[in-house]
Amino acid sequence: MFVGERQGLQVLETIDEVAIVAAPGYTDAASYEAVLSHCETMKDRFAILDAPKTVDSLDSMTQVATASVKPAAEPVEGEEPAPEPKPRSRDKGGCRARKSDAGFGAYYFPWITIQDPLNPKTLVSAPPSGHIAGVYARVDAARGVHKAPANETLKGALDLEYRVTKEEQGNLNQNGVNCIRFFPAQGIRIWGARTLADSGSEWRYINVRRLFNMIEESIARSTMWVVFEPNDEPLWAQIRLAAGAFIEEAIAADDLQRCFHRLPEAALSGISGRQFQASGVIGGVGRGARPQARAARLSSAALAWATISSTIRGHSGSGRSCPMSATNSDSTCSFRKNPTIATGIIDTISFRT
Repeated sequence: MFVGERQGLQVLETIDEVAIVAAPGYTDAASYEAVLSHCETMKDRFAILDAPKTVDSLDSMTQVATASVKPAAEPVEGEEPAPEPKPRSRDKGGCRARKSDAGFGAYYFPWITIQDPLNPKTLVSAPPSGHIAGVYARVDAARGVHKAPANETLKGALDLEYRVTKEEQGNLNQNGVNCIRFFPAQGIRIWGARTLADSGSEWRYINVRRLFNMIEESIARSTMWVVFEPNDEPLWAQIRLAAGAFIEEAIAADDLQRCFHRLPEAALSGISGRQFQASGVIGGVGRGARPQARAARLSSAALAWATISSTIRGHSGSGRSCPMSATNSDSTCSFRKNPTIATGIIDTISFRT
C-alpha cells in the first residue's frame, strides 16, 4: 500500500459532503463497529444499519452483537496448516449494533421484499438501509432535517420478511430498534425514529441528532473566514452576530422548536446573557410572544448556541484560543461572506440531503 492510500470507509473521510453512511447487508459486529465508529469520528454523518435477515428471536435484537475467534483445528501431519481463524459474530445470541452515546446511528428491522432489479419478474429479499436512506433524502428535501424520517412510506417495498406486532414493537423500540411495519390501510411504513443512544439520552431521536449535525457543519463552514484572524473581542462579536442570525433564522422556521420542548441541563453550561444579547437572540424572540412560547424558543436557542459555541471553540481545543484551527484551512467555504451570512447558511440547509 502506498503512503496516503485509503481503503473502505477511509475513502469517505475525504468527502465532507457525506451525510448518511449505510452498508446494506453487512450485519456482523465488525461491520456495525466500523460504520458507527466512522460516523462518531467524523461527527457530521449518520449511520443506517440493517438487522440480520434472520434472527433466532426478537430478544436477540435487544442484545449487542459480539465476535469471538474460533479455535484453530489441530494440524494433521503431512497437510498444510489451517488458515488463521476468522472472527465469528453473534456467538452469544445478540445481533444488535452497540450503543452510540451521541446517537450517530440507527438500526432497522426487518428486511424487505422487492423486485429483483435485474429480473423484475422475480422477488428477492433486501436489506432496508438503502431504501431508508432514500426516505431520509426525501424527507430532508420536502420538510427538512428537523422532521423525523418516520411514518413514511417505504417505496419499492412489496412485503416484509417478518411482520412486527404492536406489542413486539414496543419492546424493540425501547431498545433502539426501529421497526418497519405493515398496516392494512396504509401499507409498509417506517415506524420508528430512535437512534442507538440510551432511551433517556438527549440524542435518542434521529431528527435531533441530524439537525445538530447540520447546525454544526453549517456553522463550521460559515466561519471559515476567521482562520488566522486576530483573536480579539471584535472577532468574537462578529462570530456571535453571524451565529445569532443563524439561530434566529432556525427559530423563525421552527426547526429547533419542533425538535425540543425543553432545555437540557447540559445546554446551560457556558451560556451567558451577554452572549445572547450580543447575538440579538433575546431581542428577536421576545417581541409579541407569549411567555410560554418565548421561554420554549429561548430554550431551543440556548441549546443551539451551546452547540455552536462548542463547535467553534472545538476547532482549536478550548478556552480563548483561535476560533478556527489551521488544520481546517484546506476546506472550501461555500457561503457568502457578507453581513447576511445566515441567509447563506439557511439556503444550504438541504445540502446534506
